[in-house]
Amino acid sequence: MRGFALSLGLVVLGSCVVECQENQRSPWDRTSDTLCFDGPGRAGWEIVNNQAPWQARTGHGSVSFQQMLYVIGGRSVDGTLLSDMWQSIDGREWQASSAVSAWTGRYRFGVVNMNNKIWILGGIIAPSAVGGSPYVSNEVWSLSSDGSSWDQIVTHSNVTTAANSTSSSSAAPPAIWAPRHSMVSVVFLGRIWLISGVEALVEASAAKTEEFR
Repeated sequence: MRGFALSLGLVVLGSCVVECQENQRSPWDRTSDTLCFDGPGRAGWEIVNNQAPWQARTGHGSVSFQQMLYVIGGRSVDGTLLSDMWQSIDGREWQASSAVSAWTGRYRFGVVNMNNKIWILGGIIAPSAVGGSPYVSNEVWSLSSDGSSWDQIVTHSNVTTAANSTSSSSAAPPAIWAPRHSMVSVVFLGRIWLISGVEALVEASAAKTEEFR
């Protein structure tokens, strides 16, 4: 489940159903709906779109960017790793983004808005070759400020570089942090902060202590 604040209130976008006690249950029961909460002065949660046009998913990214809501990637009900992106100004009306995704499908990745760009970080990624297996990555992509194209900033590598290393290559450098998914990613003091995460190809709920970063 993904949620964040925007001028229209608190927003929750899709994901898996959570079973609660009857007197604790939130009103969402679908995996492709959108809900808003306007704060203590209002009655509470409201379903603003009970069947959004984007495919039901979990492990997706959601972010506020230029006063728009974005839903990015994730894993569909049939297990497909998605690489699409949808946008909305109010959570009610959605349209597919015109930005062509240069990255393969993924879920449980980090996503932030910094310097007027969307950044996606690591996650569990679909193989680029037919017959391959998903893998945990540490690559980094950013969406241009005009929302038209993606650039790969950091390439995936299982051999991370030192923080102060340099390269004369014009290609994107390898990451300095180890591959991971289900991490915390935030923007603080003008920097992207990546915290913890799981390095094994397992769900976070099933990960052992030693599989966390």
